[in-house]
Parts: sequence; structure tokens; C-alpha cells
Amino acid sequence: MKELGVATGHNFDRHYKGFKELGLDVAIDSKGRPWILEVNTRPQFYPLKYLKDQSLYKRAVAYGKQYGRTK
Repeated sequence: MKELGVATGHNFDRHYKGFKELGLDVAIDSKGRPWILEVNTRPQFYPLKYLKDQSLYKRAVAYGKQYGRTK
């Protein structure tokens, strides 16, 4: 998944400049292959807030603050 995300980010950046984050909606088929359903240029991470383990939510918020995202 990390490789898919990084490759998508590099490919996206070649065509569209200025986005600081991308969110990928990915599905895995019965053979284990990932399929990108959509790429969001301003993904929402508030659903992560409801996970029992808050570490992923806190990390996403911290990354956003590093480049000036307020919400």
C-alpha cells in the first residue's frame, strides 16, 4: 500500500502541482491486487478520531499542521 501511495503521489505531482496531501480510496480484489477507486486532494481524517487507537489520527493531524492545514 505504501508503494502504491508513493507512486500515485509522484505520478499525480507530474500533472498537478501544489497539493500537499492526497487520500487514496483503495479496494483489494480476490487475488490481492489493489485498485485505486479515487484520489482525494483534501482527504478527511476525522473518521480516524473514532478508532480505539488514536495514534494514526494524531499522526495525520500532526502532518497536516506541519504544512499549515488547520482542519
